[in-house]
Formats: sequence, structure tokens, C-alpha cells
Amino acid sequence: MRRDFSVLVAIFFFALWATLTHSHINSWNDASRLASVEALVEHGTWAIDDTALASHTSDVISLNGRTFSDKPPVLSFLASGVYAVLHRVFYLSLVPRECDPHASACYCFALLCPQRPDWAYYWITLTLVGLPSALMLALFYRSTSLQGLANPLALVLTGILGLGTLVPPYSLVLNNHIPTAACLLAGLYASLRAADRGRYFGRWLLICGLAMALAFTLDLATGGLFLAFFLGDALLYHRRQAWPFLLGSLFPLILMAALDWWMLGDPLPPMLHASGYAYTGAPLHPTIAGVQGSANVLDYSFRLLVGDHGLFAFTPVLFWVLAALVGLLWQREHWLRNKAIVVTLAGVAVTLYLGLSTDSFGGDAFGPRWFLPITPLLFFFAASSQLYRSWPRRLVFATLSVLSAWSAWQGALDPWRDVLPPLRLEAASPINLRPQALTPQQIAAIPHRLDVTFEDKARLLGYAIDTDMVRPGGQVVVTLYWQALAPMNDDYVVFIHLVTSAGTLAAQRDSPRGVTNQSTRYWKPGDVFSDTYHLDIGDTAYTPDDGLVRVGLYLPDGPRLAVRGADGQILGDSVSLAPVRLMPRPGTLPNTTSVNWGNDLVLLGYNVNSRVIQAGEMLSVTLYWQAFAPMEQDYGVFTHLTDVAGTAVAKNDGLPYSQPKRTSRWVLGQTMQEVRQLQVPADAPGGLYNIQLGIFAKEGRLPIVASDSLNGSEQLTLVQVRVVGR
Repeated sequence: MRRDFSVLVAIFFFALWATLTHSHINSWNDASRLASVEALVEHGTWAIDDTALASHTSDVISLNGRTFSDKPPVLSFLASGVYAVLHRVFYLSLVPRECDPHASACYCFALLCPQRPDWAYYWITLTLVGLPSALMLALFYRSTSLQGLANPLALVLTGILGLGTLVPPYSLVLNNHIPTAACLLAGLYASLRAADRGRYFGRWLLICGLAMALAFTLDLATGGLFLAFFLGDALLYHRRQAWPFLLGSLFPLILMAALDWWMLGDPLPPMLHASGYAYTGAPLHPTIAGVQGSANVLDYSFRLLVGDHGLFAFTPVLFWVLAALVGLLWQREHWLRNKAIVVTLAGVAVTLYLGLSTDSFGGDAFGPRWFLPITPLLFFFAASSQLYRSWPRRLVFATLSVLSAWSAWQGALDPWRDVLPPLRLEAASPINLRPQALTPQQIAAIPHRLDVTFEDKARLLGYAIDTDMVRPGGQVVVTLYWQALAPMNDDYVVFIHLVTSAGTLAAQRDSPRGVTNQSTRYWKPGDVFSDTYHLDIGDTAYTPDDGLVRVGLYLPDGPRLAVRGADGQILGDSVSLAPVRLMPRPGTLPNTTSVNWGNDLVLLGYNVNSRVIQAGEMLSVTLYWQAFAPMEQDYGVFTHLTDVAGTAVAKNDGLPYSQPKRTSRWVLGQTMQEVRQLQVPADAPGGLYNIQLGIFAKEGRLPIVASDSLNGSEQLTLVQVRVVGR
């Protein structure tokens, strides 16, 4: 009988996650959940319209004139309990500021960065994600004893699950995948313990139903499918004695329905209200959960499993785990075969759902995060000592584990970043086949028809843009209808830019492939086909503003291709498609931000009277400030208009134009507004200029305090404007 190290496993991983948990929000996903938490604790409502975090997410629905997070409410409800203690007892508040790990010298690890983290975010994440992750891994280690796996192999397999899969990246940020995985593994373990019909049979079956139903309330798709399959297993295996499973599942289901009713007035979770995604400028589809199936299901599914977004590409050790599961399924007399069948069927159902019903790979995130909840269950079936007896097998397992661990570490640095996996299949994949040609009927139905050519390579026949308005953090979906004119033996880059009124880029996508991943080298002359491109609008895009979508082609190491109209006249190096209005996010302040100067003042938002201004005219800059801490001295504000060389052509320095002007008299929590005027010289040359902002005192300028590259800077570039010379 092996020694039990479950407690040590839990302590090790909890200490590791405590060290590496990130310091701030950095995705729509966590900002959406925490906006609900902020609304519940600070405003007593589920509506997030008046929260500071609402401006950092577009994972929302809009119903009856109010904005809500589209996430299932149970995890947010639990987080609000943690935040209530942090906020009311320890006076911690959620900070509406993101931290970009790749702009941070310490990758936004809260305890490893010199800057002050968002402690409220840190403790909520560690409590509701880090702790469940550590307990899940301890339970996994204990569950391997059911198959007789001895130490140290049981510890090694637990270590690979904890360090070489999608578990590490998502144990460090707030999300629902880790808690869901913990519940599913607990449900499987309880189901196995109930299978022996021992003294505590009913208790284990009740725990199984409770855990599976709780997984459903956290992840409707994955948890719901596993709940259904394990309910079927309980009814088939235990028949009339399955009532504890049903009883255990009632509490989480009733809790979710009650929270949904409290939030929206009906028992349906937010993401099931398709109409909630139909608001102006919504980046998600007006469908259930805001998702829709891919135009090329086979290609998308291939990429989702083994391609550039593939589960097995990011976690190669899963090839070993899958082989172990298949081998177990072939052993008809194995005592785990029935449970392996249930997990396999549920896993296949999840895969089919994701392959048929989604098209985004989980958004900007490390790996196909949707598969994380089922990963510990798959690993359980690889906990057989027979799999590791020969040295060749051990070598294969070790190689796959090392690749997976390296990949997982990249994800831990930045879980909310879309990167390429270490192993992926491309050469033999469907993405390298030529695109599917449109039928004559489809060609006749092309919206917004054009007739422009890109030299002798390709013709653009038309386009479709899904919206004429978009908010920061949103997305514009552009479909282009191409006709190849000549063989293209290289991967030409298709660029799609959203150009602002000032001539700057609000968003850009330069890629040889769109959503359907059709490389130009496989375009067949004469074929007409479409491809779709997602244009992501940055969270800091200036609003309101008028944008214009422009499209062009170029080689990575060459110039842009010249564009000609139907009459043969050269139109330039790109073609204009349609205007898209950049709209402000819901909230009380324009262009919300959170820039901290010296832990004394925070810039909350700003606005300018125009982004295009004539030389000799007045440029007005409106600033919204808040005291971060009581100030003993009076700070001044400098606002400069600088040219591309950094030379100031207009200045406005002095005390804030607020009431009161003296910052030493500002009240904590109160928003202070001021308007600063910049006189543009009459002889200023036309071109782009930067509006620079900073804080100064008698001793000098005040540095910015941040977790990214802004840290230590003494001035901030607010926005670019275009001056029209006389």
C-alpha cells in the first residue's frame, strides 16, 4: 500500500499558484465576471452599466435597456461573497486596469512584480480558481490509487497534469474552466466509489450528482453534457437506487435558476438570451451564447484538434492519454470500461458541439480552453502502471510530457494570448486545399459589389461587413469575395484596416488567411470564392470617431499591390469599402482608462473636441481625474501638442481647471473634470500630432505607476490628431 501524499500535492500546487497568480484583469472573460461582482457588492444589482469594469469587456448582453454579463451567474455570485469580505473588511476594491504580460517585465505575476497588484482580483482568483485547482490535482493523485498506481509514477502523472496541460495557464487567472474541471473530476471519483455499492453508496452517489450539476452551472455546454451522460449512467447502473444522484443535482440547479431569475426575471442563464446579443455594435453573434458554426466545419474542427489551435497540438501528451483510453475501451472485462465509455461519449459530444457550433477557437486565449474541464478525466484513464513498463514507452511519454510542459509554461505567462502551439499539423491538413468555389447563384447574390483588381493577381468582386457601428473591444467581421486572376505562388498578405478620421489605425488585420484559412498560393485562377476576416478593435480605441474599412494585398517582403478600378485607373494601394462608426462604451465617462500617477492621481477618461483640426484653431482636451490617495501638495497638469519629432508646438501647463483647483483639496472617490485648451499655431505644418499629458510638482514630474511598459514614464500619449495646414 502506497503512502498518501495528497495533502502535500495540494500544498505544493496551491503555493505555486499563489506565487504565479496574475495581478490584474486581461480579458473580456474575467472582466465580464468581475463587473457582475462589482455591481453586486458595490451597487446591489446584477446590471453592470455603472461599473468601472464594464468598459473592459464586450462579453455582455443588453436586455430592457440594461447591460449584464453573459456568464452563468453562479461563479460570479460566489466571487461576490469573497469580494464583499475583501471590500468591506479589508477595504480592497477591484481596479479597472488591465495588465499586458508581454508589456510587463514580470509577466503580471502579482507576487513577482514590484508594482502594487489588484489585490481584490488576486484573492478572488486564488480562492475560486487556484484553490480548486490544487484540490483537484490532489484528488487526481488520490484517484490513481483506485488503479493501483504506485509512487513515484502517480506523482509524476499528477505533475504532468498540473504542469503540462491547459491547467497551469488557467489556474492563474479568473475563469470557469478550472472550477468546472474540479467538479467533473469529483463527480467521476464519486461515481467510481459509488459503483462498489458499499456502506456509503448513497452518499457517494449524492456527491456525484451534486458535483456534476455544479459543473453544469459553471459551464453550460461541457457540464451539461457530462451531467446528462452521468445521469444516464446512474439510471442504467443503479436504476431505482439512483435517487441520491437526482437529489444531489437539485441544489445547484435551483441555485442557478434562482440567480437567473434575480438577474433577468426568468430562469434562463444570460447566454441563452440570443436577443441580448443584438444591440448596436455587438461583437458577438445574435445567437445563443453569441456563437455560430464555422463556414467550413471540417477545416475548423481539424484546426481545433490538431492544427494551429489544436488541443493535441498544445498538449501533445494527450496523444498518449487518448491511446490509453482507446486501449482500455478494447478490454471488455476491465472494471473501468463502463466509466470509460461514459466519459468517451460525453467527450465526443463536447467535441461535436464545439466543432459544429463555434467558429472562434475560444477567442484570444491560450489553446482551446473549452476542452480543459475534461482533461483530468481523460488523464485518469492513463493511470495504469502497465502503460509505463517498457523503456520505449517511457521515452515516448517523457518526450510528449516535456513538449507539453514547455507549451503550458508559455500559456502561464499569458493565458489570454493567441499563440501557435509547439506541434501542429499543416502540410497534410484541409487548410492547404484550394478554397471552395462559389456557385453561380452565390456569385449573383454577392452583396456590395465591386470590380477592382490588384495588379494581375486577383479581383475583388464585393464585400459584406456585419455592422456599421462598433465599440472598443468589439469586432468587425468582413467577408471578401475574391476571384483569382493568375497563379499566386506565394502567401500574399491580405490587410484590412479600420482607418480613423485622423488617418490613424483603430484596428488592423494583416494575414495571408481569413477564418477559413485559405492561403493565396492555393487560389485557382478563374475561381470565385469568399473568405472572412475578423477585425478586432482595441480596448483603447478612441471614441466617438468615424472609421473607414480599407483593404489591400502585399507580399511580406514587398510593396502593396496597385489597385485599379473597372476603368483601369489606378486607385492607390488599397480600396475603401464602407464606414464604421466607433461608438463609446456604455458608461458615464468617455474613453475610460485608469492611469495612476505616483499613487496620488488617476486619470479615468478623456475626450477631445475634434481629431481633425485646422492650423490656427483651438483644440480642447477634457480630462477626468480622481484622487488615488489623500494629497498633501498641489500638483500641476501639463498638456502638450507635439509633432512626430516630439517637439511641442502648443502647451497648457498649470493647476487643474477643476473645482477645487488645488489637488490637496480633492475628495477621495470624487470625479474631477477639467477642460484644457491648446492653441494650434497658424503656421503649423499639416500632419499627425500627439497630445501628451503628465503631472508635475515642485520637485519635478510625477512618474506613472503601472505593471507594463508605462511604468516609470513621466508622460502619457493620449491620442493622435491631424492638423490641416493652411
